[in-house]
Amino acid sequence: MNNFEIMKILTKIEKDFPVNTWEVDGVHIWPLIRNGLSYNLFSLPTTDLVVSDSTSKCRIFKRGFSLIKQNIDYIKTYIWDFRKNDKINNRQADVLFLNNTGCRRNLKDVWYDVFCDPIIEKLNNEQISHFVLEWNNSKYRMPRNNKSKLIQPFIDYIRIKTKLIKKNKKYQCTLSGLEEFNKYLQSIDARIELYTSEELCREYHFLDELARRFSKDIKVLKPKIAFVSIYYTDVDLAFILACKRNNVITVDIQHGVQGRWQSAYGQWSNIPSNGYELLPDVFWNWSQVEFDAILEWSQSNGKHHPFVGGNLFLEQWLDQSSAMIKHYDNIINVGLRNKQTSKITVLYTSNYGKIPKYMIDVIKSSSDIFTWWIRIHPGMIEKMNIFEDDLKQEGLTDVEIQLPTTLPLPALIRYCDVHITAYSTVVLEAEKFGVASVVTDKSSTYRYGEQINSGVVIEEYEDGDLISAIKKQALHSKRLKNVIYTSYNREEVNVIRNLFEVIEKIKDKSKKTI
Repeated sequence: MNNFEIMKILTKIEKDFPVNTWEVDGVHIWPLIRNGLSYNLFSLPTTDLVVSDSTSKCRIFKRGFSLIKQNIDYIKTYIWDFRKNDKINNRQADVLFLNNTGCRRNLKDVWYDVFCDPIIEKLNNEQISHFVLEWNNSKYRMPRNNKSKLIQPFIDYIRIKTKLIKKNKKYQCTLSGLEEFNKYLQSIDARIELYTSEELCREYHFLDELARRFSKDIKVLKPKIAFVSIYYTDVDLAFILACKRNNVITVDIQHGVQGRWQSAYGQWSNIPSNGYELLPDVFWNWSQVEFDAILEWSQSNGKHHPFVGGNLFLEQWLDQSSAMIKHYDNIINVGLRNKQTSKITVLYTSNYGKIPKYMIDVIKSSSDIFTWWIRIHPGMIEKMNIFEDDLKQEGLTDVEIQLPTTLPLPALIRYCDVHITAYSTVVLEAEKFGVASVVTDKSSTYRYGEQINSGVVIEEYEDGDLISAIKKQALHSKRLKNVIYTSYNREEVNVIRNLFEVIEKIKDKSKKTI
């Protein structure tokens, strides 16, 4: 299902069912259900699939093997990157971060968290103390740019414990209308997983136990603010719950597409009077567009607040005098641009999975007029050799894939004429640098409505004339880049002070309502 279809279903559910009253142990759990349901709807296969017992057993074996491998990787990282291991001891920190290793990108041979580290740099400038908890669901990336405490082992322990050992405490559930809710889901598609009070209690049990563990660190550190970068994972939800229990304001940093049609961020219409314990207090937005999408549903309740903080990592790359920019300019000029002619440079960003056949055909038929840079999905980097072999088998030996995939995205975008993708969030980064995009997936209508209306993005589906669309957007990029760089202003707004002012207002308002 696409975003529009999913949002229509969610809006109907929030209108027809008392989701704002659904509680387990006094915690409103609709955010847990809504985000999980959205993922299930998006992932529904187009055909009926039958999973055999052997496949299920194989999946369990793979998970077990992955867990062992991940913990070995943890030990290696802990030892090899020992200087970047942080300890709480009895110290306190004004700001606490929960980051994910997957958000790190390689910058000058260190792994930089593109969401948290720019904020940390600004905190350091203001002499505001911080502490970072880091979890991981992929491969560890080291050396780390800033210190952090690696916490994945205790997350794994709690996950296994809550799956294998029955809880001693019996949670009180309030789930009026759940049976009718399940019937509605079945009417949409019989393959949708249904929700039972037992299953919801099991899911909540993990959140509760992990929140209790996070609370131990929070009670020592005594932070005023806590940041997450992907609030809707179960680990982040547990962290938010722990912060709420300890009266710590939570902030979700935008990490990709938001807006009205993104189910985790848009059109929440049925909210408890005191807000949701599993939603952040503040949403750090990149622009006014995302701010308005949050404000549309949050202003009537006043418990969840948007804040325009900007995309701090990308903004660093607009300053032409930056030493970091010059470093990567040299790499690109030597490694990529010395091979270029007067051709249009096209950056293709793939989504998770193989490069689709229609894109291979477009690349083949346009190699005489376009220079192609291919950037594979970050989750597929370890399989880059497979992508390279596939391209060679197709006879595409002059396509660049290694450097475009491994270089920082902003370094790359600055030298592109056009960006093309199915629906990657790189559309937003490209817009920041005046690079127009072509999108080939119909869901982009709802993901990038603002950009489509402005012409920064045009839709051209796989059966359309993609080559003409790319040429058209190359001309548009020339005009956009001229505006972006001539209007760049180095004068900084102190977003940290602004954020603290917003948070103080939230606290004052909360005191008045008590």
